[in-house]
Amino acid sequence: MPPHPGSFASSSLRLAALLALAACGKGSKETPKVWDAAPAPLAMPALGVDSIKRMNYIYGDGAADYARAVTAYKTKDWAAIRASCEAAIKKDPGHLDAHRLLATAAAQLGDRPTATEHLALALAGDWRKFGPKLASDQDLTDYFATPEGKQLVELAARIGAETAKREAAGTLVVGRRSTFKWPSKPGVQSASSRGELYAFAPDSPDGVRFYRITHSDDSVVAWLRAPSGGEIAVMGWVKVEMPDAKAPPTAAPLLTQTWIDTLDAKTLAPTGKRAWIAKGREVAVYYAAGDQLIATTAEADGRWKTRNPVAFSIDRTTGKATKTKAPAPAGPTITLSLDDTVRDGAVAGVDATWDADGMTTELKVGGKTIAVPESGRTRRADVALAPKGTRVAFVVWSDPCAKDAVRSLYAFDGDSGQLKHILTSASRFGARWLDDQRLAYEDDAGGLRIWDATTGREALHVAERGGLALDGLSAAPKPICKQAPFEAGEKDDGTDTAAPADAAPGDGSAAPADPAAPAATP
Repeated sequence: MPPHPGSFASSSLRLAALLALAACGKGSKETPKVWDAAPAPLAMPALGVDSIKRMNYIYGDGAADYARAVTAYKTKDWAAIRASCEAAIKKDPGHLDAHRLLATAAAQLGDRPTATEHLALALAGDWRKFGPKLASDQDLTDYFATPEGKQLVELAARIGAETAKREAAGTLVVGRRSTFKWPSKPGVQSASSRGELYAFAPDSPDGVRFYRITHSDDSVVAWLRAPSGGEIAVMGWVKVEMPDAKAPPTAAPLLTQTWIDTLDAKTLAPTGKRAWIAKGREVAVYYAAGDQLIATTAEADGRWKTRNPVAFSIDRTTGKATKTKAPAPAGPTITLSLDDTVRDGAVAGVDATWDADGMTTELKVGGKTIAVPESGRTRRADVALAPKGTRVAFVVWSDPCAKDAVRSLYAFDGDSGQLKHILTSASRFGARWLDDQRLAYEDDAGGLRIWDATTGREALHVAERGGLALDGLSAAPKPICKQAPFEAGEKDDGTDTAAPADAAPGDGSAAPADPAAPAATP
């Protein structure tokens, strides 16, 4: 089977071809070139980033200098580009776009060691952005024919392969580059979750690392794995409609442009065309039998309720959403709204009698019965089973509208029969086992924690100011009381949602989102 376009395999093939072309020279009649002394071997740089907030560099301290570099690129003023990129990096050493453009300028100015250094940093920090288009960058053609360039191409192939290996071993999470802010104006407008999909590796050779998977202009909200395990659906929104100031207090914000992408679960490469979903208060996404991808949209019925749901079957090849009778889910459902993202669905391997609200008072795992403590209720969406099926984690439900509402996370060990309290907090938790010993869960400040069942203690706490989620991002990390009238939190002042500097050619940036109109509102 041929590699997917943009995948690590196809990128490596192009890099190998580039090496071969560089080795061939321009023709037998030319005088052979005498290369400089062989450069020192290149070490593998640290891969990914240690914190998702690093990806906020597009609006960080170096943004203005990088914008000047992009302007200078239009006239190929390499000296000016270099100076501006160096100024940007001095203010923000993690500005990956500046590293990438500085490398091009240095190569054009004949400073091959500097070009190599900054290309390596950019490729290592965000391979999926910069790696796939490296070989086709015409500004680097001459550089690739040099000893330094050949070494860089070889290093790039190693970076791509190693990143792919670490992604495969990591845990998919959605993370924000900065904190969420509510759209500031009434009516229809562009909006950003500030989120992207990452592979989270808590114990990589470089320490805690995040490897960026998607480049959606910071609009990812949630993800969902198909029951077969072969595909991943990624969801987000780019336009919303906010209630007018004169609207009744029961008015609700709406999603007007919601999108769904699909990725190959093994390579994490895109597998089809983006689907656009009709306007609604909520959009729910799930897989039916045979991995049929379904999206439903529903109208607002007051502030929190919905009505008149309409289902669409998604064609991955064309992105077309065809209205259909909603089939039964074959796995979990992710429901998106501007203020909340909720996962629902029972876990295979856990027996329980679920009521109409998806709640139960006891769980049965491996022939053992667990009575839910405290409130005596847990939601089916708040239960997580370890891979071997001997340990189960669950969250004790409490009403988020109650005063000082908190919830408790527990783990039950089927081998020992012991029930272990982990944490009581005003958190969504969203617990997921990384393996049979380690349980990951969200805290009430948007961070991610890992609890070790063998020691009974917290093994790691990763704090992110923007917020991390195992399944999907909400406006707040705490559960929402769905009885209150509309009240937005901090509003967007436009400081980090205005379009950043245009990416310079050759940096591998994705093309703008497909502007095709969403499906008609039912």
